[in-house]
Amino acid sequence: MSDLLFWSLVGFATIVSLVLLVVVLIACKERQFRRRTPAQRKAHREVIARYRALRSDTERMAGMQ
Repeated sequence: MSDLLFWSLVGFATIVSLVLLVVVLIACKERQFRRRTPAQRKAHREVIARYRALRSDTERMAGMQ
């Protein structure tokens, strides 16, 4: 009886570890897929630079009033 329990637990642990492995592999693929290309990074930097310039202009204008 304890032999059956032991092998049931071994089987369960094997299935759980395989499912976790699949989940981790899918998560890694998703992360790699969402990585930005150099052109996207450049465009993102330009948007941030424009936003910062606009914000500093707005703060300067608010300071003048």
